[in-house]
Order: sequence, then structure tokens, then C-alpha cells
Amino acid sequence: MPGGPQLQCPVPRFLEGYCEEATTSVTPTPLPENPQYRRGGAGSPPLAGLRISRRRAFWATVALIATAGCGDVVDPRLPVLARSELLILRLQTSAPAPATATFSVANAAATVHVIVHDDQFNTPFLTLEFPAGCVESVAGQSLGQGESASVTAAPTSGLYGFTLSPSSLILTEGCSSTAKFSFGRYADLSVADGSSTYLDRAAYAAALELWRETGPDRWKIVPQSGPSGNDAVEGNMETSGSYLLAAPR
Repeated sequence: MPGGPQLQCPVPRFLEGYCEEATTSVTPTPLPENPQYRRGGAGSPPLAGLRISRRRAFWATVALIATAGCGDVVDPRLPVLARSELLILRLQTSAPAPATATFSVANAAATVHVIVHDDQFNTPFLTLEFPAGCVESVAGQSLGQGESASVTAAPTSGLYGFTLSPSSLILTEGCSSTAKFSFGRYADLSVADGSSTYLDRAAYAAALELWRETGPDRWKIVPQSGPSGNDAVEGNMETSGSYLLAAPR
């Protein structure tokens, strides 16, 4: 609009290209501060007591971006990002490292395998679920209803991530094999400190999704990614390969 305000729109990189000049000036209403989640590093409370609406906090962040001079904001699930464009959730340095697991997945029945932290509670790190009939083939050989495949899930060192192998493993399309990260005990949310995208650590936690590497250094959110209870994120595994728990930088 001629003579109207010329507003800058400092959007994060995953929303670049979707911001249009605003024709009116809008003052965003700040979210109420919760001192429990104030940035602070050491001394911050464990996530086990965190009770937030993950989707509400994430979309509140996007809404603040929009009302600060941006036009329509598109669904942030659309982009395929490089690893450097992701804020990957880290493990606390004191966290017992989860171990690599190799196990059998049978087509005749559902398989559930839980990888845990080696602490006194066997705190879950990653839960993998394969419904019956989910293994289509391995190394080009089709698997029948009564057959099974040996698979390996290797946690990514220091991060909430894992690699599913063998690379020749093909999962049946639409079978809804899932991976769920549980991060309430050992997550290090300090990766979000100083971020211009997220208001605080709670907003970053609310934006976490399960991402899969779809090509060399190309990452995309998996189907049906989202919260699964408190301090957990679950999504569909489409194939073997590398997965991360992260949010756009």
C-alpha cells in the first residue's frame, strides 16, 4: 500500500520466501512467561515434570512470526532441509548411552523393541514398532508371512537419533511401522538457547518432530510425526536409513 509501513520480516530460514509485505502494523501479544522454563542451563528443572501443549506452543511461535509483519505462513512440514538447518535434540552429557540393538522382526506377528538408557530405571530412549506383515523384502528377497528379518537400530552418538539397517530393508508401504523417542529424562534443551526462532526451551520442545534423511544431507519430517504422550515424539518409519529428533533452526 503506497505510504503504508514498510515492515521487515525476520523469519527463520525454513519460512524464507513465504513472507509478504504487510499492509498494516500489528503489535504481537507476548506469551506469558513461565519462570520454570526460563533459560538458565544448569539448575533448569528436568523435563519429567514438563506439561505443555506441544502443538499450541509451536503454533504460538509461528503466530508471533506472522503478526510481526508477515503475510500467510505455509505449513513448515513442506521443506526438505539440510542437517545444518536443523536444531537436533542432544542428550545430556551425563546420560547413559543407549546401546545398538539387533533383533528379529517377524511378519507373522507384531514386533515391539525398546532401546533403553542403562540406568536403574531402564529409562526408554527409542521404541520401535513393526505391525505384522511389515517387512516386504531384504536384499531383494521377498519375505512371506511366516518369515522374519534381522534388523539393527544404532543410536546416534550424543543425539536423539538412530540409523535403521540393513540398507536393503524394504518396509511394506502403509504398514505404519513407528519410531518413538522418549526424551523427558535426558534431553539437553540448551541447543535452543539464543535461538531467534523459539521463544524459550519449551517452545523448542513443542516444535520437535521426527525427521528422516531422504538423500545426501536432505532431511524431511516423516508421516504422522507428532507428540505421543508427555515428552515423547513418534512418527512413521518409511524405510531403513537415518532418523533424527529435531526442529527447524
